[in-house]
Order: sequence, then structure tokens, then C-alpha cells
Amino acid sequence: EQSGTAVRAVSDSPIRSGDNANDAASEPRAEEDFVHCLGVVGGNGNVSALSMNHYVELVIARVRDGVNWNDAPTNAELLVSVALSPNGQKRIEFDIRSSRSDFPEQTELTKLLEAIETPVVHDSPIAFAFYKRARDTSGPGQPMLVFPSLSESIKSQGFETAIRVAFDMETASTTKQNPEASQRRLGSWWRKLFAWCKPKTTPVQPKPSAQQMYLSHVDWVNHCEAMAERISLIDLKRAVIEDPDDLRHRVALARKYGQKQAWVLAIGCYDDVLERIEYCVPLLSRRARLHRFAGNSALALNDYTKAIEQAPQEPSLYQRRSSIYEELEAWDQAKQDLDAAIGLASRDPELYYHRAQVHLQQGNGPGAVPDLKEAVRLDPNFGHAHFRLGWLEYCLDRTDAMSAIEHLTRAMELVGSNTSPRIHRGIIYLEQGKLALAMEDCESVIAQEADNAVAHGVRGRVLQCEGEYDEAIIACTRAIELGHEHATVYLARAYSFASTGQPTLAESDCVSALSLEPNNAWAVQLQGKLSLQSGDLEAAMQLFHQARSLAPDWAEPRQQLSLIHRMKDDPQSAVKEQTALIEQQPRQSAHFVNRAFAFTQLGNFQAAADDYDRALELDPENEQIYFLRGVFRMNCQEDDLALADFDRVLAIVVDDDNTRAHRASVLLRLSRHQEAIDDYAKLIAKYPDNPYAYNGRAFAFASLGHVNHAQDDVQRLNEIVPEHAAGHQINMRLADAQRLLRAESYDAALEAVNEIIVENADVSIGFRMRAHIHWEREEYVDACDDYTRAMEMDGPTADCLSSRGQVQAELGEWDRALADVNQAIELARKSGQTLTLAYALNGRSLTLAGMGRDEESRRDFEESVSLCPTNPWVYYHQGMRRYQLDELTEARILLELALDFNEPPLSKRKKQRARKVLDKVLAELDPASSSTR
Repeated sequence: EQSGTAVRAVSDSPIRSGDNANDAASEPRAEEDFVHCLGVVGGNGNVSALSMNHYVELVIARVRDGVNWNDAPTNAELLVSVALSPNGQKRIEFDIRSSRSDFPEQTELTKLLEAIETPVVHDSPIAFAFYKRARDTSGPGQPMLVFPSLSESIKSQGFETAIRVAFDMETASTTKQNPEASQRRLGSWWRKLFAWCKPKTTPVQPKPSAQQMYLSHVDWVNHCEAMAERISLIDLKRAVIEDPDDLRHRVALARKYGQKQAWVLAIGCYDDVLERIEYCVPLLSRRARLHRFAGNSALALNDYTKAIEQAPQEPSLYQRRSSIYEELEAWDQAKQDLDAAIGLASRDPELYYHRAQVHLQQGNGPGAVPDLKEAVRLDPNFGHAHFRLGWLEYCLDRTDAMSAIEHLTRAMELVGSNTSPRIHRGIIYLEQGKLALAMEDCESVIAQEADNAVAHGVRGRVLQCEGEYDEAIIACTRAIELGHEHATVYLARAYSFASTGQPTLAESDCVSALSLEPNNAWAVQLQGKLSLQSGDLEAAMQLFHQARSLAPDWAEPRQQLSLIHRMKDDPQSAVKEQTALIEQQPRQSAHFVNRAFAFTQLGNFQAAADDYDRALELDPENEQIYFLRGVFRMNCQEDDLALADFDRVLAIVVDDDNTRAHRASVLLRLSRHQEAIDDYAKLIAKYPDNPYAYNGRAFAFASLGHVNHAQDDVQRLNEIVPEHAAGHQINMRLADAQRLLRAESYDAALEAVNEIIVENADVSIGFRMRAHIHWEREEYVDACDDYTRAMEMDGPTADCLSSRGQVQAELGEWDRALADVNQAIELARKSGQTLTLAYALNGRSLTLAGMGRDEESRRDFEESVSLCPTNPWVYYHQGMRRYQLDELTEARILLELALDFNEPPLSKRKKQRARKVLDKVLAELDPASSSTR
């Protein structure tokens, strides 16, 4: 009934405490004994009872676990002495009796005990000893000493002085302590551990203080209750009948009834006594406790209030009354009582812990943190306080989980079988994305408690995050069956159902999650995704808007809205959503990438390129962004830049097969055939049945003239996909025709293409290729007819329109040429085809020059050069025009550039014509130099 929590009694053997502690060494002992040697324990003592309880239990646990007692000799005995000083010092000694000559566990055991954090000790040292014996033996144990190294000092100076001297403290003959606390020693938490002694008589005070009156009542009630341990229930009943005025027997009888949980009978006994001793505070407190057991909180509250009126200095009374207020959810009154208790016993960590609980019940998490921190400061082994503090810190600030994890880990070490700290740590690891650590905690809890519903739920969420959807469904279902019907568990299962093609079950779980948490944005978001998968864009958009309103700072709903806008061909709205996300999270590279997608769809390719560049500035080692920009550049026909991006990806991730396949395609377009073959060979070695790689390599072989290798790949292709055999053969002939064209073997190239057209008259590629050959041979009418035929088959394309327009310009069909190249330019700009746009601008420059619109021609020439500065055709046409206008200096520069560049090469005849005109220009500019040449 004293303030604080009583330390669990290790044994009831009669070992004494105090200066003569070693006198008990020769007395019989139980297998385990605990003795308190020095210091006052309690709310106003040198250390709180709760702190001491936690520390002693850890010491005892280490002693039990640190020695293999099953293998010890039958007479093995160990006495561990521990002293703690106010300045944080610690003294640990062993006295060992064993038939063995050594005690090998002593070193490790010392380390284990040294590692235990000590509670805050005030004013004077605390000391205790713990005795452990291997097995019961007959006869008395051998004499053992508390603090053997101080044995002589203890004999000569007394126990307290010896300990104080050992800690270099002042050597006062008596410990500085609260005199009232000294009087309460018999009623303290270790009372059960020592032989009961009759208290010394004290002079009767004329006007005893409230504290003196309270202590005298405590001693009297303790004396009465000691009778209950010695006298049977029947004898106590008989004694009450025989001597109704002896109240001691009624108090003892109430104790007996209480031990048998006969609450009403026990309360009746207290009623009888309190009618005669109206203000006996210990009895009021005991009756109040029984009223609570009997379910009558109102009477309990009344008794505690009366007790506080009589003993307002006793903190335990306020604490107990506060617990009733907590039951009644009268949080303000509970807090007021705890404030009062802490004012009286500021060294008791349990009071701070309970006040923190009240703060939490009032929704005042920040107010609970200081109390929990003070509780663990006073008692670093307070496991439940560490648990509450760790989880509360995380809930209040999820950005810094380190302290929370440290407290939860500490709680796990202290609370033993309680799995709550571990599962909460697992939840934090999960939310941090540390899935392996979260899974480890869940598995550990489940191994200890196979039916721990929360652990199964968290495990299901981890499995869902890891993509183990089938196992996640099993784990979440198990959690729900065990009663853990939490929204996050339903959601984890819903995501798993959705990911395994079970949308109906996923939708059902979303509904369950929303029934538990109507404003759960995740559930609404998933419903939106399910609607999107089913093709209901309007419903999906409505749900994503709802999710965004529920979680304004969450990027995912806006991201999904942006996607729907793009699917509905509304890229401008998609750009708007992504821009809002960028304003909200300006350093999130993904937002720039997604806006680049929208800009691409909108046709704003420069803005898209800028966004890809910005994304890589923010995340310069993100291979996925390099890949996406490479594909974007590839689609924009910026092959050299695309190749640089794909090279960067493969430098970061060597085995990225998708990137390697794209790089091989770019290398083919750049006519770097051997490098393309090397990439395709690596893909084939890894994927021997991949038709794409064989097709690309066969084309590259054919382009190099390696016919046998090309045919081997085509044969393998026909084995893998025999239905595409005709297409494979066309590709080989096209590759061969291109090779012949590059070699300026026009007749052979034309023959090869004619074979394709004869055998595949419904395939446009043959006509496009033949048109190009006719163009190079300056057979413009035939070229124009073939381009027209190709577009009749496939529809107008920027490439064909540009080519036909330039052919018509060569024929002097200026109006038709202008119409074609204008349409080609429009299509190329819309699709972002940089190379085709450059060629079409060259064609329009040629056409405008032929129409005498030289200023406009120059404008298109300059833009074409800016897009493709290595195109010799644009320099050729502009050079010839400058020659016609007698602008010889410019003509010379342009024609020299036309002959220097070779991408794509000028036709044979145009090269000859350029050299011939250049010679004329040089002769006119410098006749002497020309004659020398």
C-alpha cells in the first residue's frame, strides 16, 4: 500500500538487510534469495520502487541465463552483490562456492550485468544481493559474503559507510534520507523478503501530524494483516465472535476474504472497522480497491477522496484515484491527481508514465512526450515507457524514425514475451520501405505467437510490397480471420487481388476498407485504378479527383489524372496537372518525366526535351530516365543523342536487355552495322529464341554483304516464327538493295527491289525503296510515281511527302512540290521527327528558291541546317542557287560542305555536278589558282 509498485518477491526466506547483512550468511537459504541491503526505495526514497523492480529483475534474469546451472555441481552457490551510487557508478561483486576450482562464466556474467542500464539514484547508494544455488542440497549452505572485497570495512565501519567509502562519497555515519521515509521502512516493497520485527515504540506525540498518523495506521494495519498469514480463516472467524472489540481480527479476516476474492465479505469487515476508526487511511484505501474489484467505482472514488483528505501528503492515493477517473474518462480530474502525485513524488517514473497515458487519451500526443522521456530517464529499464515513447515519436514525426526504432528496440529487450514493440517496429520498417527488416520482425512475432493477427497483417502488406501477391493474399486473409480487420490489411489484399487479375475481389476489399475508414484516400485511389483498367475513364477520373481532395499532398492521384487526360487526348490538361505536381514537389524527377510525356503528346518536343534534361539534373544516375530520353530522341530521329543515352544506361546497368535492343536499332539506322551485330549477338546468347534479335542481326549481316551469315539468321527466324518467313526475306533483300545503293550500284539495287515488288506487290516498302533509287538516278517521273503508289497504299507520311516534293521540285513542278513539302513539314513537326523535318525544310528551300522566293528559301535552309548540320543535300541545293545568283563566295563554301559531308551521301551525279560547278567557281574567283590546279 505504499507509493510506487512493489518489487516482485524472489523468495520469502529470512535474510536480513542493513549493516549486519553478512550475519545472514550462515542461515539456511532457498534455492534463490534476494536481499535488500541499503537505501530507501519508494516514491520519495533514493530510487523508485518501479525502477528498482525493473533493474533487479534484469539482474536476476542475467544471473539465471548467464550460467549453465544444469551442469553445475550439486553444491554450486553464487551470491551476486550490486551497489548503485547517485553519480551513476556501479559496483558488482561475486562470492562463489563450488566444487569446481574455477568459475568460467564470471567474466561474461560481469559484462552482462555491467551492460544493464541503471536507474536514477538520489542522495545515497542503493545495494542488494541475489543468491542462486544449482540444486537443493541437504544441510545448511556454506557461509557467503555480501561484497566480499569490502568484508573488513563492513565489519569495522558498518555496511552503509563501507559502501559510501567504496564510492568515494562522504563518510557520514548515517545515510542522508527522509526521516519519515525511514519510519516507513517496514511497510516498503521488500517487507515480504525479511523476517518481521516488532516495530519500536515511539513517544506519543501530543498532536501527531497527518504523516505521523498515517504511518502509525500503516504499521498497525501491516501488523494486523501479518496475523492473516499465521491464523486460519476459521480461527479468525472464531476470534471475531469471541472478541468483537478486537479490530485486529476483523482486519486480518478482511485480508483473508480478499485473498479468496470474496469482495463483499471483505468489504463488510472493513465497514465494521471503519465505523469505529473512521479515518484510518490504509483501510479506506484497501476498501476502495475492493470496491473497484466489485465493480463499484463510485464508492471506490469516495473512499479515495476521504483518504486524501486525511493524508494529502501520500502520492499513491492520488495515483489510485486518478486510475478511477481514467476508467470514467474524466481525463482532466485524472491529470490533476497525477499532477499532485508528481508534486509529492517527483522521482517516481510510474507517475509520469500514467500522466502521459492521460495526455494521449486527451489527444495530446506532444504533451505526453516529455512525461515519457522523464519516465525513461528515471528508469532506463522501463520497457512499456520505451514502447509508448518510441511509437509516439514516430506518429508525431515520421520523417525521423531513428529515435523511435531505438526506443522500440530497447522495449523489445525489456518486455520479453510482449510482442507489441517488435510488431510496431516492423510497421515502421515497412513504412520506411525496409521490407526485409519488417518481414524479419513479423516472422519473429509469428514464431512466438502463431495467431498474432497484427503480425499476419503486416506480413501481408510486406509481401504485397515485394510483389508476392499470392502469399500476400493468404497472409492478409489470415489476419482478417483472426480479427485484425484493419483498412490497411484489406487494402494490401485488394492491391494483391488487383495485381493477380481479380478486380471483383479487389473492389470488394476496397469497399471493406472504406467501411472502416470512409476517408481512406488509398482505397479510393485503388478504386480509380480498377475503373481505369475496366476502361471507365469518367468513373476513374471522378475517383482520382476524390482521392486528391482527401489527400491534397499526395502526388499519385494527380499523376493518374494526368494519365487519363493523355488517354483522352487532352495533353494540355495533363501538362497542367504535372505542372501543379512540380510546383508541389520541385525536386521529384518523375514529375518532369511525366510532363515530358504530355508535352510529347502535345507536340511541344522542345519542352519535352527540356523536362527530360531537368529530370536528369535532379537524378543524374537514374538509368530509367536515360532510357526514356533515349527512346524520345530516337523517335525524334536524333539518333546520335539517343545512342549516347543508351550507352549511359548500359554503363550503369550492364545487362539491361531492353536498352541493348534499342541501341542495336539505333546503330542500324546509323549504318554502324558491326556494332549492331555485337549487340544482337549478346541478346541472342541470352535469349536464343528471340526473333527480334535474329531479324536485326540478319539485316546487319546483309547490309555488310555477309550473305551466308544473314541466311543462317533468316533460317533460324523461320524456325521460330515461320508465319513471318515472307517478311524476313523482304528484309534481307531490302538490306542488300541498300548496300548496293550505298555502293552506287544503281542497276543492281533496282533489280533487287524489282524482285521484291514482283513477289510482294501489296507491300509499300518496295515502292518506297525503288522511288529512292529512281531519285538517285535522277529518274524523277518514275520516282514520283512510286512515291505516289506507296502513299496510296499506306496513306501520306511526312517522309514520302517530303521525298515526292523534292522530286517534283527537281522537275520544276513548284506548286505541287510546295504543297507536298508544306504538308510534310506540318506532319514532321507534329510527330517530332527531327531528321524528316530537316529534309522537308531542305525540299521547301529548294522549291522556294526555284520560285524566286530567296529570303524564304534562306530561312528554311538555316532551320534545316540547325536540325541536321551534316546533310550534304541542303548545302548542295543552296550552293547551286548561290551560283545561279552569282554569289560565288557563298557558293564555294556551300559546295565544299556538300562534298565534305556524307550523311546521307549525295547521289553520284550530284557529286559530279557539285565538283564541276565548284571548279568553275574557283576558276572565276582565282584564275591563277585554277590554272595551277
